[in-house]
Amino acid sequence: MSAQPANAHAADQPALDMLHTCHARIGRECASLRELAEQLHAGGCDEQARQAAAKVVRYFDIAGRMHHDDEERDLFPRMLAAARGALIGRMSVLIESMRDEHRQLDSGWSALRPSLDAVARGERSTLDPVLVRKFTLLYQSHIAREEANVLPLAARILDAAQMGEIGTAMRARRDKPC
Repeated sequence: MSAQPANAHAADQPALDMLHTCHARIGRECASLRELAEQLHAGGCDEQARQAAAKVVRYFDIAGRMHHDDEERDLFPRMLAAARGALIGRMSVLIESMRDEHRQLDSGWSALRPSLDAVARGERSTLDPVLVRKFTLLYQSHIAREEANVLPLAARILDAAQMGEIGTAMRARRDKPC
């Protein structure tokens, strides 16, 4: 039995810190995507735009995908397993809605990526402002829900060993050679 009570968690848990950091980075990449869309709309497909497009593609293809995997493969299953009593139903609904949003985000990314690839190759292209807005607003809302609901709940119900397992899996995912 652990000397630390199951609910004695601080926001400085390494796994949660990593998720908070990912959320901040996603926010910055969404801002870059909005700025790029504005630049392209104004007719500016220069070297800076090509580099920005390539950076956004790289981020969402690699780190964005890993972040969803962190949650779906490691965080969510452990949270569901740790839920007790009345929390089980609430947790199930919350996690299923997060997974549904991940699918919507993946779909939005698939719609945006071809235009970003074209820009990264230096082809004259624009980004559909409706798709950019929908994608970035969904991410903003999704992150806000995770920060307000999922991560505090994880900090409350997961013990140090579970958090350590999540952190280890997250680091291993990032350390895999391409």
